[in-house]
Amino acid sequence: VYVNHSLPETINDGQGKAGIIRVSRITLKGDQLDLGTQVTILDNQVQREQCCHVGGSLAFDPQGNLYVSVGDNTNPFDSDGYSPNDPRPGRYPWDAMRSSANANSLAGKILRITPRPEGGYGIPEGNLFKPGTAGTRPEVYV
Repeated sequence: VYVNHSLPETINDGQGKAGIIRVSRITLKGDQLDLGTQVTILDNQVQREQCCHVGGSLAFDPQGNLYVSVGDNTNPFDSDGYSPNDPRPGRYPWDAMRSSANANSLAGKILRITPRPEGGYGIPEGNLFKPGTAGTRPEVYV
């Protein structure tokens, strides 16, 4: 079973409180998840100073690639109906330029990866950015 879940622990990432959204594979034995079999596929660090837009979903294609949708992790409620792009000091959680508008962030995207049996993942050909392209993440599909 593949799960997309938030770890409860937080750290200070220099901007404020941050946490991890993790994609894991866990073996189902009968009707119980065997947590001792958990293998980490992907970790995505997100801000946790403010709420909002951190949901996601998982889907596979016929080639075994895993699609991971990731919310933009930005609070939109203090933007007067405008795009939440606010680079002022102290406004990190309200600034989508650090997340969905940033090609070097996994937030606000659909990712496409190929899970490996031992954990981790590979990058399938055809994603938006080729591996090694400066300022980008090769996991980004859309």
